[in-house]
Amino acid sequence: MEVFCVSNTTYEKYSKKGNTEMVHASGIPELRKFCHTITADAKLREAKHFLQSTLSSLLGSVELWSSAPPPKPEVEVSQHGFIRHSLTDLKRAVQIVAYFQ
Repeated sequence: MEVFCVSNTTYEKYSKKGNTEMVHASGIPELRKFCHTITADAKLREAKHFLQSTLSSLLGSVELWSSAPPPKPEVEVSQHGFIRHSLTDLKRAVQIVAYFQ
């Protein structure tokens, strides 16, 4: 368990003056970094989960769909929905990957 001793009055006083040494001594920057790390770790775990499970499943479905024989006209409408849904998922994956680069 991480414990932080911080001084918001020291931070407020010296951040206005631009005294970075005292700002760091206040403990606030270290606490902020810790808080950002918590959310960053959660985002990274979510992205890894998505890439390992959802994206691989999506690519498997697209591969299966692309190797299937040409659809009958009455099935074509539902496959357009599948393609649209697959492309939406793929765009989401690209956005997640781009976020972490």
